[in-house]
Amino acid sequence: MSVWVVAVLVLAGCGGAVQEPPPSLLGPRPVDLDLSSVDWCATLTPEQQRARGVDYAEPWAGNVGVSRSSGCFWQTVARTKFAAQVIDGRAESAAEERGLRVVSVGGFGAVRAASTTGNGPGLPPFCQIAIDVNETQTVRVQHRAGSIDDGGDPVAIEEACLTATRFGEDVLGNLRR
Repeated sequence: MSVWVVAVLVLAGCGGAVQEPPPSLLGPRPVDLDLSSVDWCATLTPEQQRARGVDYAEPWAGNVGVSRSSGCFWQTVARTKFAAQVIDGRAESAAEERGLRVVSVGGFGAVRAASTTGNGPGLPPFCQIAIDVNETQTVRVQHRAGSIDDGGDPVAIEEACLTATRFGEDVLGNLRR
C-alpha cells in the first residue's frame, strides 16, 4: 500500500504547475463585448453622426483576409469617411508588427496603424485602429480625412488618428450600452 502512495505522490509531482498564459501586450479589457448581434450602423447615434457631418451610413459585409466581416461606413459631404467593423481574431496579433503602435481606446487595448509617410501624394490621411474587445474578435475603426495629403504630413496623420480614436471611443461607448 505504501508503494502506491509513494507512486501517486511522485506522479502527482510530475504534472507540474498549470502555466498561465503570458499577459497580453494590450492589457486587460474593462469588459468583454458581445458582438453577435450588432447593428453596426447604429454604433453611432444620430447626434454623433450630426456632430461629424455624416450624410449617410451604409452597412457592409464581406471578407477581411479569410474571415467574414460586417460593419458600417459613414461619409460626409467633405468626403471624410469613417468605418467600424468586426474582424475575427485578436487585435494583439498585430501588436508585434513593425511600425504599429499599442494604444488605448475607451479603456480597451488597441493597435494603431498609420503610415508615417502618409498614403502618398494626392491621397488623404488615413488611420485605422484594431481594438481588443473579446477573446476571439476585434473591432476595427478607420478614419480617412476628406482633405488631400501633400504626401505624408505627420500632423495630418496624427490628426486622422486622433479623430479615429475619438470615433472608436464613441463606437465602444455605444456597444457597451
